[in-house]
Amino acid sequence: MQLLIDDFTNETIGLSIPQHRMFFHDGTFLEFDLVIDEDFLPTEYSFHFQHIDGPMIWRKDLHPGHEEELGTEAHIHKNPDDENDRDPFIIVEIDEVLDQIRRYQDTGWTP
Repeated sequence: MQLLIDDFTNETIGLSIPQHRMFFHDGTFLEFDLVIDEDFLPTEYSFHFQHIDGPMIWRKDLHPGHEEELGTEAHIHKNPDDENDRDPFIIVEIDEVLDQIRRYQDTGWTP
């Protein structure tokens, strides 16, 4: 992890958590990295959920670059055949992502 420091005020403004990968019992994994602010709210992230040695199930991103196209920085990629296909999505936190993974494992549901 890396503390993020404001260059002008020298105050801590957040925390950067580098890429990690969590493997699950059903042959899937979650690869993620995120940046959280001083209130522990996400300001940037990528949550990539996929079958091991298989296709992507979905990826949820929060980053600048698609606001004009989507109207928001938060979006989801859910087409394993076209990772550039994206739709607007709500901002999520890691506990919500893990709940959605559990729901996928129990029922096959995807957002």
